Amino acid sequence: MNIYIRTNENDLLKYLNQDELLNIQKLEKMTDFQPSQMINEDQDYKENIYVIKTGSVKITYNTGKKSRTIDECHDGEIIWLTNLFNDHDLSITINALIPTSCHKYNLQELSQFMLNNPSIASKIQAALNDSQCEKLIRITQKLGGR
Repeated sequence: MNIYIRTNENDLLKYLNQDELLNIQKLEKMTDFQPSQMINEDQDYKENIYVIKTGSVKITYNTGKKSRTIDECHDGEIIWLTNLFNDHDLSITINALIPTSCHKYNLQELSQFMLNNPSIASKIQAALNDSQCEKLIRITQKLGGR
């Protein structure tokens, strides 16, 4: 059960109030992607977290023998699914479906910010937990054919 109330459309920062948002926006960089452009460069998913401002992406896993789209993310959603997979035989690609603009947060900077701001950290962690649960349910249903 979550004790926070959603205040904005950015899934990562959805529980932050206006003052808290102003503090964390210093960490934010905007990045634009064209249709079909790959969003996750080599090892980038271990260094950055993206939140879609506008646009859509598809997430595809590749085993070498087959490729399958397992999820799509849209406005406001966190793109961080690749952190859930740690199998060297499985690669994940994330590509823009349409022109897509993303908020980009460096994980090391975000972690340091959270260490220095525990009340904001608890809200961001709650948002990450929400996102992870939603994605796991969506992907499990998609892989299960539902």
